[in-house]
Amino acid sequence: MSPTAIPGNLILRNTYVVPPLLDYYPGAAAAYSLRNLTGNNISVVRVRRDNDNAEQDFTATEVSDGTLAAWVGAGNDGFVRTWYDQSGNGRNAEQTTNANQPEIVSNGSVITEGSQPTLLFDGNGDFLDVNSTTNIVYAFSALKTSTGLSNFSMLLGPRSSNLPFVAFGNATSTFNDETYTVILNSSNYFYTKQNLQNIYNLLTTDFAGSSIYANGIERTFASLGSISINAGFNIGARNNTALSTYAGALQELIIYSATQSANRAAIETNINAHYSIYP
Repeated sequence: MSPTAIPGNLILRNTYVVPPLLDYYPGAAAAYSLRNLTGNNISVVRVRRDNDNAEQDFTATEVSDGTLAAWVGAGNDGFVRTWYDQSGNGRNAEQTTNANQPEIVSNGSVITEGSQPTLLFDGNGDFLDVNSTTNIVYAFSALKTSTGLSNFSMLLGPRSSNLPFVAFGNATSTFNDETYTVILNSSNYFYTKQNLQNIYNLLTTDFAGSSIYANGIERTFASLGSISINAGFNIGARNNTALSTYAGALQELIIYSATQSANRAAIETNINAHYSIYP
């Protein structure tokens, strides 16, 4: 049987080839990944190795082909100092405090989730800072949260406020096991009662449409609207502190400041074709 094309993918001799996402769906406000999101062979991360605190940039190919692991060295660990923004807008996600850097190499081996490289946030202070103003209307993420959370686990949070806007709850919080939460302000909580802990997920948050999609399944909220981040945002924290930091794997985060409702399914298909998150 002849192969059938799926949106956002190319076919070459009966083999799917996942093209660079941003070449097909441009206009992202910020884009972070350990794969190439454009046709340019650019550095995707800057890594610090723990034995001597040396730092070096790595391309997506170097992350996956053994170059990164060889540089970090057997028995050593590697941590992400900078996750480069591939959108072209220069919104790099950085962490200059060594103790708060997410891990990418453990004991000489690149950490993976679903066979693909990943950043691993320990839930105990790891986060990345993006010091740049933008609106967040759509956010696509490939991740797997940890279990047994003792506090909220922040995927995205404002850089200059205590009020998170994308978070995972925990079993002892007021949300009980309602583990995916969107919080707009201190008096309005919008959430879905769906246990997403320790489950590989492609999560799409549509603030303008008041919906999230977990592995292609829509969960609807009350009206949210876009979120204006006037002083930047954090990946994995809120208020630029180590409070309620994210716990789990994070492979990709793509943010748009305009609605992507017309492209959502195709963008999700492209991401899922690379990571094989769900059938």
